[in-house]
Formats: sequence, C-alpha cells, structure tokens
Amino acid sequence: MIYKKNCTFATYYLSMDIKHKRNLTIAGCVAAVIIASFLIVTYYIFGRPINPNTDASVRIYVTENTTQSQVVEMLSAKDCFTQGFKCMMHMYKASDLKFPVGSYSITNQNARDTYNMFAGGTQTPVELTIMSCRTIEQMSNMIARQLHIDSATVDSSLRSKGPEVYATILPNTYQVYWNISIDNLYKRFVNESIYFWNQERTDKAAAIKLTPVQVVTLASIVQEESSNKNEWPIIAGLYINRLKKGIRLQADPTVLFAVSGPRPKRVLKQHLQIDSPYNTYKYRGLPPGPIRFVNPAIIDAVLDYTHHDYIYMCASSKFDGTHVFTSSLEQHNLNAKNYQRAYRKRFSTQK
Repeated sequence: MIYKKNCTFATYYLSMDIKHKRNLTIAGCVAAVIIASFLIVTYYIFGRPINPNTDASVRIYVTENTTQSQVVEMLSAKDCFTQGFKCMMHMYKASDLKFPVGSYSITNQNARDTYNMFAGGTQTPVELTIMSCRTIEQMSNMIARQLHIDSATVDSSLRSKGPEVYATILPNTYQVYWNISIDNLYKRFVNESIYFWNQERTDKAAAIKLTPVQVVTLASIVQEESSNKNEWPIIAGLYINRLKKGIRLQADPTVLFAVSGPRPKRVLKQHLQIDSPYNTYKYRGLPPGPIRFVNPAIIDAVLDYTHHDYIYMCASSKFDGTHVFTSSLEQHNLNAKNYQRAYRKRFSTQK
C-alpha cells in the first residue's frame, strides 16, 4: 500500500491490515519500554541523590594529594551511591586528576551536581571552634586540628603579631573555609574583634579609663585568678581599685606568665624578682598585654565590674575555688594565715 502525501498517520494506520497493525503496535511498545528503561536507569545512575541519608550531610576533605578516584573511595566508605560519579569521572578521563583542595558537603545532590561541586571547588564552610586557652602553642594546635593548615605556620604567624594577639582572637565559633590561609584567618579574627568592641563596650572601657586591649589584659588576669563566674566582677573591681590608687597589682598569674620555661604550679619568692614588665609585683599598672586568650564573658565582667572598696584577696580556706576579699591589710594577713594553716593541715593529712 502506498502512503499518500496528504494522508494522516491515523488514516494510514486504519487502512493497514491487522498483521501490520500488530507489528507496528509491538514495535511502538518495545520502543516505549526501551526509552522508559533508559530514563529510569539514567535517573538511577545520575539523577537520584548520592547520599542515602538526606537528613545528615556527608563531609569530604580534599587535600593536595587526593585524586578523584580517592574521592570515590571516600564517598563509598560513607555509603554514598557512586556509580554516576564514577561515570562522570571516566567520561572526563579524570580518575588520576585532582579536585581543588577544600571541604565539601553532600546532602541531596545527584551525581552530576556532586561532581560539578567538586570540580568547581564549591566548598561548604566548616565551623572553627576557638576556646579560651593560655598559650599561643595551644591556640595554634587548636586551629591546626580543625583546618587544613599546620600548627608551625599558625604558631609563627601568631607570634609575629606581638602581645595584642591575645586580645585579638576571641573564643567563639567561626564559619570559615577549611583551606583558609592563616593571613586571611587572622583578618577574620581582627574583624570579629572590631565587631565585638561595639560602641557600648567602648564607652564602658573609656569610663574606667582603659583601652579595649587593657580591658582584655585585666580580664585575662581575672580569668587566671578564678573560675567562679560570680567572682569575676568582684576581682575586676579589686584590681581597678588598685589601679586607681596606684597600688601594684601583685597578681600571681602575671608572674607565672613571666617565668620562662615550664609554668610553675605556684609563685615562689624567687619568681617575684623576675625583671619583666609582666611582673606586677615589681612594676605598677597593667602588664603590656593579656596573659592568655580570654573568655569574652569575663571581658564583660570587667566592663560591668562590681563597685566596692576591696584591694586584697586571698584563696578561701574552704578550698572551694572561691576567695576572701577585704579592704584591710590586717584582715588580709589574718585571712592568709587561716588559709596557710588550713593548707598545711589538709595536705599533711594526705601524706
């Protein structure tokens, strides 16, 4: 039968005999099954999320030495469906090539989007948790454990900033890229410090005639003196009274900071003779800078210090971490004797 030019397919189909109709129908069904199968397989390989648990992201860290094949292995180890990812990798003949260094998060992306994310270096920031600590070495190790940077590089950079580094890095949680450079990270710390010192805090510092760095310096001493948050504003007020009266602070933590080498457990008489601007038994006023990285809550405790007339403090004979405060030297000497008596009794009993 000849198909005429002006005939529609429907007319042509109706004019066909039963055998031809059956063959054409079968061919159409087969084609439909093939197309549907192709679409299903394509979606299964390339279209579905590779992370089976869409409620929790999968984090992959890529270093300078990580190949694309190793990324597949890391994804497989986290139970991700990697067949489509492998197809993309082999299609680009990139199994031995490398993705940009960084930290990548996979939630509900399919294989194509996941591969393009890695190839384009589209990182997801990580949370850098900075906690209060005493030394630059401790801070450097803390940063290096969480980011793609070695502690020696961090340590060298932080030490080059001078004493104010302790006042610049404020304990907090920061959103940063895993491969951020130490220079850019420090700029972030500087910006966060500027943000922290808003007008209200700056005005409070000016009211007690201290700069922000001096406030942090005083806060660092307060933090070393006590872990009891109820005492922080009291101790801050005590040292502010001493500063106003021109009395040396005589703060043991500043002396311990001035000791070179391993930190002693307690201050001895020979330590009081150390010639250092951090020795507040020898020099008046605040030391040149903070003696540790400070809890921001203690900075606020200094700014909101308790007004009183105390200028002396002594550890409590209860050994509960609190102190006894007084404005009288006579009472202070009595408090010190009570503490020393309790100390000898407590520790002689333990021997």
